[in-house]
Amino acid sequence: MSLLSVMGKVFEKLVASVTWQHLDEHQLLSLHHFGFRSGRSTSDLLLFLSQEWQDTLDEGLDTLVVALDIAGAYDRVWHSGLLAKLQAKGIEGSPLMLLEDYLQGRTLRVVVNGRTSSPAHIGASVPQGSVVGPVLWNVYIDDLLRQLPAVKAYADDCTISLSYCRQDNQRAVANINRQLRYQRSGRRCGKSPSLRTRDGHLTVPCRFTGRGRTATV
Repeated sequence: MSLLSVMGKVFEKLVASVTWQHLDEHQLLSLHHFGFRSGRSTSDLLLFLSQEWQDTLDEGLDTLVVALDIAGAYDRVWHSGLLAKLQAKGIEGSPLMLLEDYLQGRTLRVVVNGRTSSPAHIGASVPQGSVVGPVLWNVYIDDLLRQLPAVKAYADDCTISLSYCRQDNQRAVANINRQLRYQRSGRRCGKSPSLRTRDGHLTVPCRFTGRGRTATV
């Protein structure tokens, strides 16, 4: 967690408000992201997914679902990449320079048995506990949601949902694996439970591979 002053949080509130307004007015964020956004909640995401799964079952398709746990998600946000994504969404000039200054020069210390380590430079992470952190995270993950329509997200919790014909079972598994491998920026798959909705027919086991982890369902 980041230690922030009261005045710092007030200033961040202003920055976050203007940034959210810009993103919402120009519809610059994927509709598949439900976290930290006004008028969207976990209930909305659940209803969206439930309806999607019901529709595919009505069409006689199976649906493969993976709840993706991105280990240390906020700590792995690459600052240079984040700034490039902000610029791509039209945040330029003084606002971009302000956010760049906000991210740079951060350090961390570790206290063990009352002894404090030397400061270490931080080149990645969204400050947790900050007011502007949520909007920065949403911008950072937005390209993932746009390039992979099967992914829906609430904050750092992602759900991959892919419908397919039973004959294309292995192709669907390969597609999911490609999407897992797409998790760049140092993202690692932690515990990622998965399930399949189907009409009672048995299907072959599926193997999913994250970075250094493989799961079979």
